[in-house]
Amino acid sequence: MTLRVEHRDGETYNFSSADSDTSVFVVRDAVEVSPPHGHRFIAHGKLDSGSGHATAVLIRYVLKNDYIPLLKNELEAYLALADLQGVKIPLCYGLFENTSAPTCQYRAALVLQDLQAYGEHICRPLRELSLTFRRELAQIFISIHRHGVWIGQPVAVFDVDGSPMICGFSSASKHESECDAVNHPSLVGSECLEPDIVDFGCDDLFYLCSRAEIWIPRYFNFFGKRCDTNKLYAQWPAVADSALGQATLEEILNALEDAQTFIARTYTPSRLPKVEKRLEKLKAQHFGIYKATRLQAMASARPREYRSSPRYLSWPRSIHPQHDAHVTDAGTTSIKASQIPERSDSDISEFSYGDEGDNKSMIITTSPYVEEQVADGNQDGSRKQSKKRSKWSPVARFGA
Repeated sequence: MTLRVEHRDGETYNFSSADSDTSVFVVRDAVEVSPPHGHRFIAHGKLDSGSGHATAVLIRYVLKNDYIPLLKNELEAYLALADLQGVKIPLCYGLFENTSAPTCQYRAALVLQDLQAYGEHICRPLRELSLTFRRELAQIFISIHRHGVWIGQPVAVFDVDGSPMICGFSSASKHESECDAVNHPSLVGSECLEPDIVDFGCDDLFYLCSRAEIWIPRYFNFFGKRCDTNKLYAQWPAVADSALGQATLEEILNALEDAQTFIARTYTPSRLPKVEKRLEKLKAQHFGIYKATRLQAMASARPREYRSSPRYLSWPRSIHPQHDAHVTDAGTTSIKASQIPERSDSDISEFSYGDEGDNKSMIITTSPYVEEQVADGNQDGSRKQSKKRSKWSPVARFGA
């Protein structure tokens, strides 16, 4: 096959493929749309295959012969995923070369379907999209791994007529062995807590599904303190206690309400009505008891500065709006051992909203976080964490 690319600025480039097909592809009105990345360029154009119908295409150019293997590697990934082309990934029209081109001219071109002409490129956090869309996206990743392809990097996600499509396989490689993680229980069920990466079985699929935001996050930041999501509903007073001394009681309870609603709406929308109903009951009864028992704690504690970690969702969101713009691209981010959260014994089926008995038997006590804050008010500014329970610690039984 022969490819002729006619650029809008008047330049024309000719390429050919290795097969014996004599057909000619012509790309007209091509325009470079991104700054050069090393010796690689991207352009958009209209492909005219001779049938009179123009198809929007994306062209990936390289300027040096040394970069042609990168395009060949990407081509092999598209060939391995041939049955997904045009449905979940873009159509690939082939790789065309011109190794004898003069210096500073394109040596090869990979022609792909231009998804941006058919849908929206998702640049905002995926958690803002519907859970159905995110689960369909995860199914694409699972299908790719079933075909034995390791993606190896974050991909571009597009919304095409309400369904996800992805592209970006320049770093793809062949899976070393059959991917057992595609049958992991957290991918089969719904409303599951994020599994442990050690037990998941495939780092690439784990990071991709984490980016798709299909799992309930195992941890979140609350006024700078990392908290277990399992405690957000079932043991919310312990979560609120972790912020005493960092904000007013009203701010703490407002952030707690926002966290409960946000996580339910984002990861378990079917439970949202029940969570909202339960919050109304908490605000009418239990929040008042909590504030009354914590007034002395607020008077004793000294406020400290706190920071939001980019690895977790953080509250209050009004103070840390940047967490909404964070998208996990762990596939290209090196993670230090100190940043990896310790393993939890919680199984994916153990996530609880604390609905049993409406928490009537819940006992409010001071948390270790509060003891640390109260013991932090030394004259010299040094920290001495007390192992004793604070004298002001109240105990109140809800529903007693």
